[in-house]
Amino acid sequence: MYKPIHVAEVLYHFREGIDLPEGADVEHLESYRNRSKTWRNSVTDRLSGHHSTSSSRYQDDVFNDNAVPPSAMADLAKHNDAVPGQVERYIYLKYAEKVSRVSGARQYISSHGTSTASPFQLGTFMDLFIRTPGLGTSVDKAYEIVVFSLFTAIVRYAKLDITLTVNKARVGALRDFGDFAKAVLGLEPGESQRTLNGNIFRIGATNAADGGVDMWANFGPAIQVKHITLSPEVYREATTKVQADEIILVCKRLDVEAVNYLLQQTGNSKVRSVVSEEQLVKWYEVAMSKYGDTIGRDTLVYINREFAREFPPNHEVEELLEERGYPKINPEATWRTDIDGVT
Repeated sequence: MYKPIHVAEVLYHFREGIDLPEGADVEHLESYRNRSKTWRNSVTDRLSGHHSTSSSRYQDDVFNDNAVPPSAMADLAKHNDAVPGQVERYIYLKYAEKVSRVSGARQYISSHGTSTASPFQLGTFMDLFIRTPGLGTSVDKAYEIVVFSLFTAIVRYAKLDITLTVNKARVGALRDFGDFAKAVLGLEPGESQRTLNGNIFRIGATNAADGGVDMWANFGPAIQVKHITLSPEVYREATTKVQADEIILVCKRLDVEAVNYLLQQTGNSKVRSVVSEEQLVKWYEVAMSKYGDTIGRDTLVYINREFAREFPPNHEVEELLEERGYPKINPEATWRTDIDGVT
């Protein structure tokens, strides 16, 4: 909801006259275009711990003619000033509503451990996102979290050791680049080998439409996660957009055409493997039953941690609502959209 919050913050700052550049006018976009991103970021950082990392051009799409151009922003400002803060209130109540929708998933995580009586089941968890109205757009992030959590738990349980070794014939060159060897490779003077613990890392904030990397492993592959059926088109996009020597694709399922396409690409592709949700479900079952006290427990710890980061509790938005006095606005007088059945 970066874009709706962007709109809310423009309206708030003009209504309150806060941090406005000289000569600012809501109908003159250039008078607040750049500064408004800072206004938005301060709120999104507070509410979710994130701010938009998209290109400036993508962020500016909110002001396009098919979104909220200055003329529409001016109309919204009139409504927002007529009953002070009513449009802002509407936007933040919608945000709070969306945050509250993940409560079922949060409760499922906390109430289902690794016990054999009621173990955490991947399919049930993902269904909460698919079947809950308004959470469909978050299904990719939820899928990314469960993939990351299981992969990380297994890798750390395995205690992988990765050895970085300099070719003996090139050791002399690293002496000449001693500062580089220490700063970039982590090798002290005289060292030609270093051992690392195997690990997996989430990239973090990305676009839903981004074709880039979601995770990477320090033992080689980049990992891209999409909760969709893998088609030849998605496969081609991954192999062209992701810059890595090896790629692991995690999808919902494979279609027949994609399977045949993958077979044809064997030996020519950067894709090391394709993992489906069916395989993930099996791995989760093993983790929760056979390794419940180790891999299963750690998987749930990581899910809880990443879920809290991606879908933070709504106490911050409640505090924001109180600070700005939004609850004091008469609900009968507030602005609503025709989507609510009111024109």
